Amino acid sequence: MKSLGVDIGKSSIKIIEAESTSRGLSINQFWEMALSTDPTKDQALEIIEKLRAFSSQYLATHSASDTKWVVAVPQSFMSVRLKRFPFRERQKILKSLPFELEEDVPFDMSETIFDGRTIEMFPNAADVLAVACPHEPIQTAIGQARDGGFEPGLVTAEGFALSNIFDNWSAAPPQNPAPATLGDETIRTDEIQPAHAILQIGHSHSMLIVYRQSKPVAIRSIQWGGADACTGIEATFKVPHIEAIKVLQSKSFVLLNTSGATRDQLAMHKAITDSATSFLRELKLSLLDVKTTAGADVREIFLTGSASQIQNFAPWLTQSIEVPVNQLEYFSALASSGKVQLRIDTSPQVENAAGTAIGLAIEGLRKPKNPAINLRRGIFAQTNETVRVFWETWKPTVQIAASVFVIFLAYAMFREGITLDLATVSDESLTVAAKNAANLKGSQATADGVSKYIDSEMREIKNRTTLAALDSHIPALDILLQMSERLPVQLPPKEGRGLDVDRLSINNDDVVIEGRTQGADILSSLEKELQGMARSGTLQKTAPTSVRQGAPGAPFGYSFKVNRKR
Repeated sequence: MKSLGVDIGKSSIKIIEAESTSRGLSINQFWEMALSTDPTKDQALEIIEKLRAFSSQYLATHSASDTKWVVAVPQSFMSVRLKRFPFRERQKILKSLPFELEEDVPFDMSETIFDGRTIEMFPNAADVLAVACPHEPIQTAIGQARDGGFEPGLVTAEGFALSNIFDNWSAAPPQNPAPATLGDETIRTDEIQPAHAILQIGHSHSMLIVYRQSKPVAIRSIQWGGADACTGIEATFKVPHIEAIKVLQSKSFVLLNTSGATRDQLAMHKAITDSATSFLRELKLSLLDVKTTAGADVREIFLTGSASQIQNFAPWLTQSIEVPVNQLEYFSALASSGKVQLRIDTSPQVENAAGTAIGLAIEGLRKPKNPAINLRRGIFAQTNETVRVFWETWKPTVQIAASVFVIFLAYAMFREGITLDLATVSDESLTVAAKNAANLKGSQATADGVSKYIDSEMREIKNRTTLAALDSHIPALDILLQMSERLPVQLPPKEGRGLDVDRLSINNDDVVIEGRTQGADILSSLEKELQGMARSGTLQKTAPTSVRQGAPGAPFGYSFKVNRKR
């Protein structure tokens, strides 16, 4: 994933391409696009044209899904405060920010976006550098980026981005094992610690970032920059604004000692120092404020920014505020750390111009354990690009499907209403029928009562049918009578001749007869008579099982089927 930090200034647009590597951070490319110095030209339109030309050329050779664009809201539009929270969870801190900053920021709370960066964690608390920014500059930054041909994946604060140069941005917030003091925000004298600061002097405003024990504890914006110095040169030397900018960039200086200086040298010195009077006052007040509110006694200031290249400006500031001021040379510090690969020009001009752009690119590479300041929250929260493309592609189909669903839902409700009405009418009709046909009354005139009545009637009909079928059924006694009439029996009985039956079974239409015969002709007569009674082909001889052993006569056994229907 590549991160593009886009620093849109008043004099130029600076863009840095950076990416995370296995060794740390790689700063690959740097672009600077100068803006016109002609005050009559529409600079907003020029910025959009240059951004659009750059983004179209860049995206032609790079994947949009693998590129994160980061833009910033100028620090002068927001308020930053150091707060201590009696808990450590980030989500709880974010929810508490509007209440904690309500008395400290001059913005309408309903029109403000809040975020914060945890700079130190205690066992029972967390120190947070909180930021509040109104909606308008955030909307301007997003609109400017979209008009320039790209969607900003991150909108951050300018000061927080620049602080990444000295901040250990890839690590989690430092842990302090000592419990924090809660409930008293007053900084005692013994709590004030040595600190250093970055002072970036830009074209229209300056930024002061104060570090205490390598942690950023304050960010202040000062409304003075190179443009104010240009105005002083323009008024002093009576030159056009464009010429004043050229003089500032190449010939401007301040004197450390005015003795022996020429008239022109004194004029240049006076033009710049007079314009910087308000700047010195605000800078001294900011240093005093940081000392009392953040416990940071600034002992050294590092100077950067395009307007900081005025000759002798750093030592002149040292004389004026009595704090050592030196030129910031962060390229050498980044290179010596071994975690940053610089693949861009490292000249002093680039070093002074690219600081914020580098910080913006780094901000886009921060990890969740120490997340970036992201002002795209609430109404500015970034929507899912995949969902947006899906909606634009399938919007007509989804609308038709939704219409069909609504129609089906209306039909289902209408049908349900009709069904309920029919059910009510059916219940009423059933109650009337139960009273008239089944003579059911009161609590018995229900669907269950009618069902019981119908079941009772069906059983009675079935019983009548069964009884009717029995009327045409030949009884077993009639079969026995028929057999007694037809079987060869000796009458009157005569010893040694006749038929002795041991077993006779009549089960439905199955008949079994077993016994003994006395007399040779009796057995053949018996078989003949049984053949006449049996259904055709069903008479079979069987082995008798119930004949008494040792009894006189020849044993026999037959089974056959008879007709039981009349």
